[in-house]
Amino acid sequence: MDTAAFLLMFIGPLTGSLVIAAGADKINARYRQRRAERAARIVAESDAHTV
Repeated sequence: MDTAAFLLMFIGPLTGSLVIAAGADKINARYRQRRAERAARIVAESDAHTV
């Protein structure tokens, strides 16, 4: 019983932080993709203006 409680205390926060880290990775990837799309659009617009 004590070991199970200890494992729950130890693994609980660990899995929570893993879930948070996975969510942060997903958000980061989405942010990077959006930023890349915006940069590509800005480059395309500036190219259109220079022609």
